[in-house]
Amino acid sequence: MTKIWDSLQNPPVDYRSVPLWSWNDRLEKEELERQIEEMHAAGIGGFFMHARGGLLTPYMGEEWMEAICLSIAKSQELGMNAWFYDENGWPSGFADGKVPAKGIAYQQKQLHIEAAPFQSEPERSLGYYAAEADGQGYRLLSAAEADAADLRVYYEVNPYYTDTLSELAVGEFIATAYEAYWEQFGEEYGAQLRGVFTDEPQFARGGLPWSFELEEMFTSRHGYDVLTVLPSLFFNKGNYTKARYDYWECVTFMFTQAYAKQIGDWCESKGWSATGHVVDEQELMHQVTSVGDPMAFYEYLQIPGCDWLGRFVGEEPIVPKQVSSVARQLGKKRTITESFGCSGWNVSFADLKRIGEWQFVHGINLMCQHLQGDFAQQGFPFFAGSLHLQQTLELNTEELLQAK
Repeated sequence: MTKIWDSLQNPPVDYRSVPLWSWNDRLEKEELERQIEEMHAAGIGGFFMHARGGLLTPYMGEEWMEAICLSIAKSQELGMNAWFYDENGWPSGFADGKVPAKGIAYQQKQLHIEAAPFQSEPERSLGYYAAEADGQGYRLLSAAEADAADLRVYYEVNPYYTDTLSELAVGEFIATAYEAYWEQFGEEYGAQLRGVFTDEPQFARGGLPWSFELEEMFTSRHGYDVLTVLPSLFFNKGNYTKARYDYWECVTFMFTQAYAKQIGDWCESKGWSATGHVVDEQELMHQVTSVGDPMAFYEYLQIPGCDWLGRFVGEEPIVPKQVSSVARQLGKKRTITESFGCSGWNVSFADLKRIGEWQFVHGINLMCQHLQGDFAQQGFPFFAGSLHLQQTLELNTEELLQAK
């Protein structure tokens, strides 16, 4: 029992906080080492090296890799844990634009409809449909019948983000970001590095995702052609409940397999941990139309996690409980939360303590503060949300010891 209380008062590095460390300027050796020393002095256990807006050192270039290397070396000197972050900004998946730059097969796509007479270009059409005589649905037309169509279903392209339903596209993201880090640091540091944070991957946010790989996958999983039921995704006609269920099941499976499983399997093969969280976690319907099923996604992360931003705590703790439930069911030991972002500069010790403890009670045991950085040059003090949390936890430990 004494050992447990001692550990609470002076926790080992693996149980200390690991903030997102903002890299938003030119990366200079002396400044990087100084900030790492500041984090160590504040009781922080490690950091995710996180590219953000304002970065002046070319991302993933030679200077970038040198900054990563010296930060790893400094963290090891101080007994801290260094972690990668897999993107230049967020959401993760586009590799600073390199993945979508490979062409339309790699780019995010969403379904749209247009009623006759058609005005837009036909190149991205998926199907032309005629209204059934009873008004209860739409019939897919052959190419020869397209002139008689009442409705067209087509896809639009977001050229700036990745088709995260596609194993091909996500595989390219892994090759561009993850493999690049392994080639640079895997042989020298290997399993001494803890892993990689992936941040807010998504297939759509309120839209209907499409992928060039979806039609074949849908047929293999449900035994019929998805093109025959695309209008039922937009209208409450025909057997729309089954069509929608089958569509979202397929989309969820594809996203989970292409993104979470590929990244989780890759990290496991290298002795690293995949961690991070998806987007739009706060409400179930937002989850469905952004990522499908977060809990299915978490299965493949060695350390599943979630966002918990702002100063509030929830009456319904569905977000952390989804994460901790997956961990409990699958025997995962760690769960992480990205916390305190959007809390404002005047956030108090009491707020940080309240928010942190609420998450711990609901199954989170690793804290990733948003955001760690040095803003002194902009006229702000060094903002160590991590130091705030560490001090509040130490105060709470003192209270527990006195109660004991």
